[in-house]
Amino acid sequence: VAQQRLERGAQLTFVEAIFSFVFGDGDPNAKFDEQRWTALATLIQQRGGVVTAEEMAPFLDPPAVDPQALASGSAAYSDESFVLPALIRFGGEPFVDEGSGALLYRFPALQTTSVTREYLGSAPAASTAPVEEAPWELTAASPGQ
Repeated sequence: VAQQRLERGAQLTFVEAIFSFVFGDGDPNAKFDEQRWTALATLIQQRGGVVTAEEMAPFLDPPAVDPQALASGSAAYSDESFVLPALIRFGGEPFVDEGSGALLYRFPALQTTSVTREYLGSAPAASTAPVEEAPWELTAASPGQ
């Protein structure tokens, strides 16, 4: 109720302000996971259904990158198990590129064909920037309440 009132630009009533201060106003990131999965699916579709772990990393929860591995020019992630949730969710499969020997991930369900593109029309390209969490505020009540 408090967030709906604030979105309309109205002030909270005294009772709403106390409730907001005591219990908070809810999770501003309630839809964060769904937004993150949608952004990752868009990225995979834009890449033709084949991506690397490094491309998926901003949308998942990867381990910290070893600075020595980056300096030596080796792969950024020695353990790519963090991509497993994406493989499960979107039906992906790992494979090795025969030309470069790189480990890639193919998502057949997200590969689009020219027929699919014609049917769907030319939609504007969605942003593939990583989704960020919204800041969490304690209460929507103003200091005077």
